[in-house]
Amino acid sequence: MTAVQSSGSVRLTIEHQTAWIQFEHPSGNACTSSMLDQLCAAFDSLAERNDIGWAVLSSLGTTFCAGAHLEEVLALNNPQDAEKFFGGFARLILAMARCNHPVLGKIQGKAVGGGVGILAACDYVIASEHTLIKLSELSIGLAPAVIAPAVARKIGASGLAALALSPAHWHEITGLACGPLTQRTTREPEDLDKAIDVFLKEQSAHAPSALKAIKNALWEDTAHWEQLLFERAKVTAALALSPETQAALEKYRSK
Repeated sequence: MTAVQSSGSVRLTIEHQTAWIQFEHPSGNACTSSMLDQLCAAFDSLAERNDIGWAVLSSLGTTFCAGAHLEEVLALNNPQDAEKFFGGFARLILAMARCNHPVLGKIQGKAVGGGVGILAACDYVIASEHTLIKLSELSIGLAPAVIAPAVARKIGASGLAALALSPAHWHEITGLACGPLTQRTTREPEDLDKAIDVFLKEQSAHAPSALKAIKNALWEDTAHWEQLLFERAKVTAALALSPETQAALEKYRSK
């Protein structure tokens, strides 16, 4: 696979029994394979810590996450690289599940494709009520197969269908189909930091061991995802390399 230059980054800091994981990329915080690896490493590093109550996942800028980095998708040319790339989202969802601490998502702006999957893998979400989400995969011949279990776990099969089968349509995160993706909302994006601080102060009274027990309960019955998500990555990889999808991607190459 052709190397993709990435100026994206992931930063992990620990402060007051809270782990702060922040990612950024100039292309709408789109995820490269390197960033997905870094996010996995950050969550895995928290798994055995007993001094952490919550992990907060956030991004910089006005968009939460634009999903998969398009240049890297365009560069895929063999099954092995394609499976590894799409498997990165599988590995991240699984890392978020096994980190043993509930994950609080701070969501602003827009979330697209894999970004919706990352949002759905958070255990508790505080978002701006103006946040918009979209599963755009079908528009380029792909399917949100890897992230589908995480999304359906929150909004059910009907909600997943509403998103996946309308790839050109933006959905309000507080809308009927998407509402369960968020637990609290703020009227404006600039109010998110205050809402996060208030929530974490409320949670500081809870023992980390009790929070771990809640975390494990929230992810009950998902052990089979260790196999399922990678099977879905193979499906997505095959789609990405199919003539139909290559033709759709060619339209993006020519822009």
